[in-house]
Amino acid sequence: MASGSVPRNVERNYYRSLIELAKCKNKKFLLDTSGELLREGIKGKPFFIKPNKDKIELLTGKEIKSEKDAIDEIKNFRIF
Repeated sequence: MASGSVPRNVERNYYRSLIELAKCKNKKFLLDTSGELLREGIKGKPFFIKPNKDKIELLTGKEIKSEKDAIDEIKNFRIF
């Protein structure tokens, strides 16, 4: 599991690299972060992500007004 931010000098694909390493070891990876770390981490296809409303809106550029909106946008994460 990875959660939170990283030091400034760490590359934004840090979590993505960890996810890919975990997958090579047949381990499931849970990701709870935000911004570019989340956007790049999703590309590694973690087993689980925990985005909140603000994170979903930041990633998709769409306002979440209802639970249905949130569910619809989360389904679209597969294309990141």
